[in-house]
Amino acid sequence: MKSFFLFLKSKKGLKNIALLLTLNIALIAVVYFSLAWYTKHGEAIEVPDLTGKTEAEIKVILEDLDLQYVIADSLFNKEAIPGSIRDQSPKPGSKVKAGRTVFVSIFMKQPPMIQINVKEGDHIQIATLRLLNKGINFNIKYTPNNSMVGVVMKVEYNGMPLGYMERVRHGETITLTVGQTTDDRIPVPNLFGMNYQDAINHLNSLNLTGQGFFDPPATSNVDSSLYHVCKQEPKYSSQSAPIQAGSFVDFWLSIEPCTIDTLVNSFDEPTDPFQE
Repeated sequence: MKSFFLFLKSKKGLKNIALLLTLNIALIAVVYFSLAWYTKHGEAIEVPDLTGKTEAEIKVILEDLDLQYVIADSLFNKEAIPGSIRDQSPKPGSKVKAGRTVFVSIFMKQPPMIQINVKEGDHIQIATLRLLNKGINFNIKYTPNNSMVGVVMKVEYNGMPLGYMERVRHGETITLTVGQTTDDRIPVPNLFGMNYQDAINHLNSLNLTGQGFFDPPATSNVDSSLYHVCKQEPKYSSQSAPIQAGSFVDFWLSIEPCTIDTLVNSFDEPTDPFQE
């Protein structure tokens, strides 16, 4: 022990003590300044106002401030500039440290696609209310049809039919064809010999509604094209009373040969089955 104290009092011992103290002081300084640099102790950055700016603009602004950003959500507004910043967090003027993430929400560059949820058979008041709530514009086209008064008969977009689950962009316009009361009278058409689709198209062109029945039942679209109309109700006759526009015409189709089932009598001229 005595020799240790003698060593400490020697020049060599004092040098070692001084060296240890210097190393400790240097280590403390390195740790202190490293922590200060890492945490930027005492340094705060004011968050700028990003609202109204584009994503490209805020990227430059935040990079200069050593801040980051993340797009948290997006919203469509036809009055806003597409792609501009709608809101942010932290709010403008907030004090944050470097490296902090700023969360922003933007206005969509394109309107969203929206499911129409309107179909044939819906009452027009229900259909239009749904479309208004979804931000989908619509035109209403009325057509004589006493059996579907106030009911949607067709849903179309740019002339193409739309299904219940299909989507259009917010703000787009679709067309609803709706039945309305009419006193128009239509001669009973002659459907004999037509296939199902020809019969339906012919009835639609006359503002009549058709319903076909296959006997025996058709198993596919290809199979059904081989069937032809053998019977209809009301029956065709050149002397039969006209029916009201929008009325139903039921018809039965068979794959077997059949004879015409009409009210034609011996005094009627022979008729082409594809003509009225």
